[in-house]
Amino acid sequence: MTMHSGGRNAARSRNFALMGQLASNLVSNAVQHGDPNTPVKNHDCERRRGLVTLNVENQGPAIPSDRRLSRFDPLNRTSEATSHGRGGSLGRGLYIAKEIALAHGGGIKLVSSDESGTRFEVRLPRVAPAS
Repeated sequence: MTMHSGGRNAARSRNFALMGQLASNLVSNAVQHGDPNTPVKNHDCERRRGLVTLNVENQGPAIPSDRRLSRFDPLNRTSEATSHGRGGSLGRGLYIAKEIALAHGGGIKLVSSDESGTRFEVRLPRVAPAS
């Protein structure tokens, strides 16, 4: 993934350390909870209509629709069964990713099905909101 600072407007642009944390949290979550025999896919920085989109996808059982919103709650931990024996977590990664996206004027969406796996989509405005 490549991120650009915005040149002369860097002081008004995003906090790139936080953008890196957002991406790292999503990829770590995908590795921990996805099928260990399939790759994690990262489709980064697609630019359309004033938005920048980052998608992180993994394969594995779908997240039930009634549990999707709560995945972004702080301290939300899933069972050991879904982490394929790769250890637990504190349950803060997706919450932090959501808060970073919101702080930069964007949002995060979760799409999950047995057929296509799980995808987290982050959408941010191309120009960071003035602070």
